[in-house]
Amino acid sequence: MEQFKESSGREPDGLIPPDVPYGFMYIWDWFTELNNGRQNSGFGPMPISYLEIHSWSELTKSYINPWEIEVIKEMDSAYIASRVNN
Repeated sequence: MEQFKESSGREPDGLIPPDVPYGFMYIWDWFTELNNGRQNSGFGPMPISYLEIHSWSELTKSYINPWEIEVIKEMDSAYIASRVNN
């Protein structure tokens, strides 16, 4: 989508972040970082695993609380559902 934006000068809907409550934008940023490294099965995107979240946390030195992990997993479920339904 980033390439589309660069080549067309238009921003596709998928690049517009949802309204994120004040103070939670960092979780959206974490999710987009994890999403950029997402695996694909050839049939569509794979869910982000706990192991991938753990590895990302270690590599980026980002301490992540259990509730933040659950928020990311919920965001991921919504993302996967939106991709399957399109």
